[in-house]
Amino acid sequence: MTRSRATRPPVARRWSGALLAGGALVLAACSPSELDLRQQSELSQIFERHSGRIAYMDVDGNIYTVDQRGSGQENVTADAVLPSDGQGLLRYYQFPVWAPSGERLAFVRIQGVGQQATSTAVITTDPDGTAATEAFTSGEALPNYLYWSPDSAHLTFVTNAGTGAAWSLQLVPEGGGEATVVDAGSPLYWCWTPDGQTVLIHAGGSGISSRSRIAFVNVFGYIYEEGLQLRPGPFRAPGCSPHGDRILVAAQSGGQSSLIMTSRSGDVLEAIGRSDNALTFSWSPDGQRVAYVGQEGPIGDLHVVDVASPDAEPLAITDQQLVMAFFWSPDSEKIAYFVQHTPPPDPENPDAEQPFQLTLLIHNLRKEETREVFSFRPAPHFMDVVLNFDQYSQSVRIWSPNSRHVLFSLLMPESNLPVIAVAKADSRLYPAGVVRGLVGFWSWQ
Repeated sequence: MTRSRATRPPVARRWSGALLAGGALVLAACSPSELDLRQQSELSQIFERHSGRIAYMDVDGNIYTVDQRGSGQENVTADAVLPSDGQGLLRYYQFPVWAPSGERLAFVRIQGVGQQATSTAVITTDPDGTAATEAFTSGEALPNYLYWSPDSAHLTFVTNAGTGAAWSLQLVPEGGGEATVVDAGSPLYWCWTPDGQTVLIHAGGSGISSRSRIAFVNVFGYIYEEGLQLRPGPFRAPGCSPHGDRILVAAQSGGQSSLIMTSRSGDVLEAIGRSDNALTFSWSPDGQRVAYVGQEGPIGDLHVVDVASPDAEPLAITDQQLVMAFFWSPDSEKIAYFVQHTPPPDPENPDAEQPFQLTLLIHNLRKEETREVFSFRPAPHFMDVVLNFDQYSQSVRIWSPNSRHVLFSLLMPESNLPVIAVAKADSRLYPAGVVRGLVGFWSWQ
């Protein structure tokens, strides 16, 4: 198997540092009244049908689950320790990810002394925190970006042994056991095929690097790699179709990056989008459409292509906007997307630097309409999801299972308190603050 060298995983490593630096400060600033962005109708809350559960990271270092109204809280973990004086035992948990079956959760535990981590583990539990298993432990490597196999039997993640070392793609059984190094590279992105037997990897960046490659890797039994004869363009995560018969990658051709659809064997079927720069993309859950952002200079507009008619003109969802991330609804009828928002100057201090903001918009493909939902300052952990959305969207969900709600995490204007909020996809009501938290993800069902 060919290998490439490494510098950075798909997910920013600053997650652990952000929790250590901000935990005590945020707790001191907490005020229950600040959890309400704008009060929603009490009747709508009472009669709103629940859909799935939300697993989230709190600023106290623990993992919890709640429903979409913030009730029915379950402590998945309860023994986190964040030393306010920088001394003594350190223990906290991060990055909760639901198994596709909904029967298990996985997350990372970090332990140490003071500000120094000395051991890490990947933990799997039932959603109420029982039946906990250490699926992976290490005294050196920090697991980044957990990604369940489609059958919920295994977990993949990347680790790094130190500065200049390659990022390793690890595979472990859900119930624990020997970890298998599946591949290595920098950067390294991947998607599971629906049969759960192989992963499609993109390693080494674009085709300007001699180590750049796109390949299928069989992850069980004898591990072997089948490289595709394509010169990768500037893209990150590849896309495996929900039906398993096609893949999406970006390839270089004629000075441009082309979004191409290929068969499982790598035979090019269609070129369905082009860009002068990077491409990001994802399949709709029903496999009938592809959404992509092709960046032309500083602008990245969102387009949708019908897989059955790839030669037709792509549907332009946005016009001259910088789309930073997008996420399909489970029913494939809606797309939630985030654009950079520039707030108006403060009249009392017009020269003051304005904080970075995002605006959430939702496009309904069936109704052919777009609704602007809310502008907010993203919490740093949620911003990591936005910046790497093409990888995250394959392993976590910000949509409710019934496709009626979208969650995100923001910083409250006055206190900087991180709050997880839920917006209704087809309502003019303002988003509702659900619970204090750094970042959260919805269950798949």
